Amino acid sequence: MAIGTRIHGYRNSVPRNIKLFGASAGAQRLVADILYEGPPNLLCDRVATEGVRLDLPVAGQVPNAVIVVHVNGEPVVSALPVLRTASMLSLVVIEANIDVIVPPAPELRALQGVADLFVTTSDWDFVAELVGNLAS
Repeated sequence: MAIGTRIHGYRNSVPRNIKLFGASAGAQRLVADILYEGPPNLLCDRVATEGVRLDLPVAGQVPNAVIVVHVNGEPVVSALPVLRTASMLSLVVIEANIDVIVPPAPELRALQGVADLFVTTSDWDFVAELVGNLAS
């Protein structure tokens, strides 16, 4: 078996449903681009409802992982529920201007506290790569 190939029949060898959520305007544009080019197992909710879990099904599809993306310095577009999700929860904060680092919004700090994975990056392609690795 070649390195990097999946083992047939192994539990993690099936594509996972990945739910993407853009928490700011720039993140929503990035998520839209990824959804346009990505596989059919990518799910998206345009708006989060306060107090509602981010891992709720979309069109009957239950997500195996939820990725919340935010461009630091932009306002959070809707109230983010700070609830533990049943699926893996990742928070990716993109630093659009690495010369001026601003502290994350309070809504993101609370979500960071329950996330399984928290990444701060200046690489806009990171989200697409993360999705590609999880969704394939």
